[in-house]
Amino acid sequence: MIGEFAEQITYEPSDGDPRTIPAIVDRNPVGGTDAPPGGHGPNIEIIVVNSADGGISAVDLDTGRDKVSLAVRIGDDPQQRSIKNIVSQDAGLLTLGIR
Repeated sequence: MIGEFAEQITYEPSDGDPRTIPAIVDRNPVGGTDAPPGGHGPNIEIIVVNSADGGISAVDLDTGRDKVSLAVRIGDDPQQRSIKNIVSQDAGLLTLGIR
C-alpha cells in the first residue's frame, strides 16, 4: 500500500519488542512545529499502515510512550523520537505526529 514511497523505520512500543516497519516520512509537514522556540526540534509526520501486522495499530498505540527510530534528515543515522499524537486515521492508514 505505501511500500513504493516508504522507508524502513523502527517502531518501539512501550510494552513490546521493537520491529521494523515501512513508513512515509514527512520531514517538513505543513503547519510547522507546535514547539516553542528552543523546543523539541523538527516537526515530523509519518504515515503507516493501521495494523499490528506490518504497521502500527491505532488500538494498541500509546502516544507519549511509544517511540520510533528514524533519520531526522535523509542520510543521517536514525534517532529515537516519541510519537506525540494521531494526526489522522482511517481503517487503512495512520498519520502520526513525531517529536
